[in-house]
Amino acid sequence: MAGDSSSSSSPAPAQPSTAPTAAFGTQHFDRAPTSEELQAARQAPQAPPQTTPDQSSSSSSSAPTKPSHQQRASVSDAVKSIKASDFLTVYQVPCARQGFLTGIGGGAVVGALRYILGASVPRAANWAVGAFALGGIVSFEVCQAARRAEAAKMKRVVEVYDRKQADLQRQKAEKARHAAAAAARAEESRRLEEAARRAARPWYKFW
Repeated sequence: MAGDSSSSSSPAPAQPSTAPTAAFGTQHFDRAPTSEELQAARQAPQAPPQTTPDQSSSSSSSAPTKPSHQQRASVSDAVKSIKASDFLTVYQVPCARQGFLTGIGGGAVVGALRYILGASVPRAANWAVGAFALGGIVSFEVCQAARRAEAAKMKRVVEVYDRKQADLQRQKAEKARHAAAAAARAEESRRLEEAARRAARPWYKFW
């Protein structure tokens, strides 16, 4: 009877629960997902990943910017950039005066020679205009080349002058350093001689 009472009073073993402990998609290891849960998971719309303002700003800042396409100026754009006031200040352009004078003189000489040699007035005028353009362009380019050569020469002169000044400053600094070292050596030798004289004196004195 005691055995029956003890067996009847002992609790029955707990049955494993087959109910799902969590919705499908979370980590659970008590059972395998059913076909209904798999189908529901496939049909469920996925939400886009949420980004914080810091991540969005960093992603926007780190995104490469597209290079801007630089438009090349055409001849029409260059012509449109010319203003009427530019013709009034054309003489201020370096070498422009020399080019005009050379072109005018060359054109006049060539036109006059062609007319003297028997050419008609329009033909002589054409030769004069061509000589003016050619002489002016050649004179202008020669003057510009001379200016560039002069600028390069002046640049070299300035570089050489600066180098010489730096050398002079370095030499002065070395002389000053040598003079200071010589003065220090003279002072040290004088101090040693004074110490030697003091050491040579007798420590006794009768009167």
